[in-house]
Amino acid sequence: RSRPHHHTHSLGSVGRLVSFFFSATMSGASSEETLTCLAAAASTGGAGGESEGAQRRAAAAAATANAANAATMNATAEDDANNPANNAMNSAANSAADNATNSAADLKGIRGVYQMRTAKKDVSRYQVRVWIKRGQLKNTKSDKPWDEGNTKTKRNSGKRVHLGCFGSLASSIHAFDVAEVFFKGKYAATNKPATTYDDSPILRFLLDVVDDRTDLEEFMTVWKHLMQYRWVFDFTRPCSSVADQLQVVKTKIDMYKA
Repeated sequence: RSRPHHHTHSLGSVGRLVSFFFSATMSGASSEETLTCLAAAASTGGAGGESEGAQRRAAAAAATANAANAATMNATAEDDANNPANNAMNSAANSAADNATNSAADLKGIRGVYQMRTAKKDVSRYQVRVWIKRGQLKNTKSDKPWDEGNTKTKRNSGKRVHLGCFGSLASSIHAFDVAEVFFKGKYAATNKPATTYDDSPILRFLLDVVDDRTDLEEFMTVWKHLMQYRWVFDFTRPCSSVADQLQVVKTKIDMYKA
C-alpha cells in the first residue's frame, strides 16, 4: 500500500532534524543551544516543505497554461494553413469595403455620375445622366441650344437623358462633361474645367457628326454607336487608336443614316 503524501513530507523533515542534531552534537554545542536550534530547524523545515510544495504546484499550473496556449496557437496556424480560401475571402471583403468607402468619398461634389450596386462588391459601375432643358431641344422658340436664356428655364420643363454605364469614374466624368459641353456650350456646368476637353476626340466627333445640336434623337443615335466602344472615353487627348476606332464608328453611322 502506498503511503499518503503527508507521511512522505514528515519523513523528510525528521531526516533533516536528525542530520542537524548530529551536526550540532559533533560541534560541541550545549544541550540548550541544541534544543533551541532543533526547534528553529523544525519550524523552518515545515515552512520550507510547504513553500516547496506551493512552488511545485505553481510550476505545474504554469506549465499547463503554457501548453494550452501553445495548443491554441498551433490550432490557429493549422486553420490558417488549411483554409487559404477563407483568408482570401476576408482580404477581398476588407478591400471591397475600403473601395466602397473610397468610391463614396470620390463621388462627393460630382455632377451627373451615380454609383450603381453590383453583384460583386469589388466591382464598381457608374451611371451617367444629363439634364437637358426644353429650350435646348428641337422645335422650340430658340434655334441655339446654348442660349443663356434657355439655361434659366424651370427645372421641371427639362428632360433627364441616360447616357449609359461605365466601369471607371474618370470615363464617367468624361462622358458627362462632353455631353454638357455639347448641349450647353460655354454655359455647361462641367465637373472639370471646360478647357480640359478642347482636344477631346469624343467632343470633336460629336460636333462633326451630329448635324443638329437641338435634335436629341440624332444625338442619341450617334451616342449609342459610341457606347459600343466605350473604351474610347478613357482618352481625353487625340491618339491614333481612338482616331481609327472613331472612323469605324462614323462609317457605321453613315450606313445607318443611308
